[in-house]
Amino acid sequence: MQRVPNKRNVRTAVKSADDRTENRENLGRLIRTAGIDLTPRQLDLLWRYHRLIREHNEEYDLTRLRSFRDFVEKHYVDCLIVPRKIHLPSPLVDIGTGAGFPGIPLKIAVPECHVTLAESRSKRNDFLRMVIERLGLKGIEVLGRGIVAGRPEGPYAGAITRAVESAAETLGRVRNLLEPGGTVILMKGPHGEDEVPEALQRFGEEYVFRESIAYSLPGTRHERRLVLFA
Repeated sequence: MQRVPNKRNVRTAVKSADDRTENRENLGRLIRTAGIDLTPRQLDLLWRYHRLIREHNEEYDLTRLRSFRDFVEKHYVDCLIVPRKIHLPSPLVDIGTGAGFPGIPLKIAVPECHVTLAESRSKRNDFLRMVIERLGLKGIEVLGRGIVAGRPEGPYAGAITRAVESAAETLGRVRNLLEPGGTVILMKGPHGEDEVPEALQRFGEEYVFRESIAYSLPGTRHERRLVLFA
């Protein structure tokens, strides 16, 4: 007897296949599904950025993500949701930006914010400069080296990172580059607040714990937390 496909399963299969279709239209749909509104120009810039990553991924060792849906959710939505949660300080330095996350998506979404991309790996710096030139972005620059504790940079109104080091390590790293009252924005997993006591124990005389914002990436099970110090 021939089995009649369940309508719900058919819709799920169609949606899943559609999610794997890598084009500008699907990028926009996934971004909108996450509740993020981009202008046509912003979506064009994000799509061109995405194509550059895909084209040069192996050459510059940019990311290990392969699935288009994973790429959009775990890279673009993960970055673009931040300005919906907090006001971005400017100028802003992105520490350990890698392929440009979160700095380049933030620049696309909030063009008035001046962004500095700090990355220690020279090959990735070459890629970042190429992206800035190809996309014609203004008010964004590549520092060309990592942020090292004790070496003066800036000053910046804010520093942001989604690197894996602890909150305490990041606070020690940025202590010489923030202007008075500057904000440190840590993009963390769901348990990121657990790092606050150690950070304050080590740097409580220099920083104040401002806020911890827990949320999920819309339409996913991915839990995130923004941890802010000033």
